[in-house]
Formats: sequence, structure tokens, C-alpha cells
Amino acid sequence: DCSGVDFSSVTEVYSSHWAFVALKKDLGQAVCWGEYTGGGDCSRVDFSGVTEIYSNDYAFVAFKKDLGQAACWGLASNGGDCSEIDFSTVLSPDASVATTAAAATTAAITSTATVTTTIVTTTIVTTTIVT
Repeated sequence: DCSGVDFSSVTEVYSSHWAFVALKKDLGQAVCWGEYTGGGDCSRVDFSGVTEIYSNDYAFVAFKKDLGQAACWGLASNGGDCSEIDFSTVLSPDASVATTAAAATTAAITSTATVTTTIVTTTIVTTTIVT
């Protein structure tokens, strides 16, 4: 139920099978709703500097490419915990993100062809809201 969500300043909306994220990129904020363990709770995530968000059925990952950081939330056993991953070597302003649905992974690839598999992902849904 998103009836309590303030959509003013929302730039993009993302979804997993169980939850949604409304990103306010310019403000460095986001609102999540849906199934708590499926990504509906992002209260511990700092969205300042987030450049991209990806999801699978149960989790989200928010990349901060400029800072070489990422945050994950959702079901820990399905990608919601990326605390052991060092993103600093694979995320940079010139890095590109390749997704492979068949392998259900997200890989961040640097120009030196370093590849780190980070979390599972299957579908990327992005909606841009024009106001």
C-alpha cells in the first residue's frame, strides 16, 4: 500500500517481486514499501549519491558509482546482504554494469576487465516520473 508515500521529487521507481523503491535522486532520499523482508524496508540505507538501483525478486542493490560503494537490502540469503563485498575496485564513474538474467547475477565491470559478482538480479524496472 503506497497511500502514505510522498511522491513529490521522485525521479525513479524500482520494483522487486515483493517491494518498491521510490528514489528521490536529487535529494539523496528514497521511500520503500511492500514486504519487509523482500526489500520493503530500506530505513537503514543511505541514498545520498546513489546512481543506480537494481533488484531481483527478493532484494535491491543501490550503487554509488562516484564513491565506489553500494548498499543492499532485502532477504539476506537472496542478495540483501552485500556487507562482505568490496565495491571500491569495481564501481567507479567510468564503470559499466552488465546484467545477466540467465545467471541471475549483477556484475560490475571496470575498464581493466575486473569482474566481481555482487548479487542476484533478474529484472530491472525503471519508471521516470515527469512533473
